[in-house]
Amino acid sequence: MKLLHKINKISLITTLILYGAVVTIYLAMMAQIALGFIQIMLAIAVTRIYYGELPNRLRNLLHIYWISAITNGVTIGWLTNTDHYVFSNAITVAAYFIAPICIAAYFVYVTYKIKKHLNKQS
Repeated sequence: MKLLHKINKISLITTLILYGAVVTIYLAMMAQIALGFIQIMLAIAVTRIYYGELPNRLRNLLHIYWISAITNGVTIGWLTNTDHYVFSNAITVAAYFIAPICIAAYFVYVTYKIKKHLNKQS
C-alpha cells in the first residue's frame, strides 16, 4: 500500500507542478489524463486487494471516491456529447479540470488514510 500511495502522490504533485508552471498548460492537461488513468487503476487495485481489511469509515471514503469519479466521468461524457456551449464556460472548466484535480487530491488523502490504517495493523 505504501507504493500505491507514493505513486498516487507523485502523480498528483507532478500534475499540479505542471499547472503551476503556466507555460506548460498543455503538458499539465496530458498529465491530468495520465493521473486519471493511474488513479482509476490504483482505485481498482485498492478496492480488490484491501477492501475486505478496511473498517467501515475507510470503506466509506473509498465509496465517496468512486461515486465522485464516476459522477465526474459521466458529466464529462455528457458535456462532450452535447452542445455544451449553451452552458457556462465555468461549468465546462469545472468538470474538465477543477473537479478531477479535487477528486485526485481526495484520493491521495484516501490512500494515505488506508496506508496509515494498514501500517497500524502490521
